[in-house]
Amino acid sequence: RVILALALACCVACDAKPRPTWARGGPEATAPSAPSAPAPEVARDVPAPPAPPLVLAPEGQPPEGGWPVIAMLHGYNSNHEDFRDLAALAREHGAVAVSVPAPIVNAPGRYQWHRDDRALTHAYLQRALAGALTGRPHSPRVWLVGFSQGGLWAALLTASGRAARAASRP
Repeated sequence: RVILALALACCVACDAKPRPTWARGGPEATAPSAPSAPAPEVARDVPAPPAPPLVLAPEGQPPEGGWPVIAMLHGYNSNHEDFRDLAALAREHGAVAVSVPAPIVNAPGRYQWHRDDRALTHAYLQRALAGALTGRPHSPRVWLVGFSQGGLWAALLTASGRAARAASRP
């Protein structure tokens, strides 16, 4: 019952189509900072995505500072197309949505994220996002979201980025 209620709440919220605060601009329009550059110890080659990321961007004049970016990470043994509907909704509300395929190929169209290599996963996402956003007016800030294994990586990368920023403060 709880899952059904949450799903219905989500559908009701999506149907209302409010303009998100971050898409309107203003002092409250802050998103988490974009991940920093990969740690220097990542010397090995960072793989290219096994398929082109799904990129849906708004049309028209971008806001000052560029369109906000939402990076989407899919679940284990799935693919980036799972976020097509959510990416369309993000585009409709004024954000560039980039759904990135995980780097490890399990089968045709089925991918997974690394299990324990935070630095390599971070570098991989930086490479995939840089390629997907080239030539598109976008904000330097990135919202990172995910589902299942992608959700785990979104949380881990966000937490490690916050920890690194906190540790670098005097």
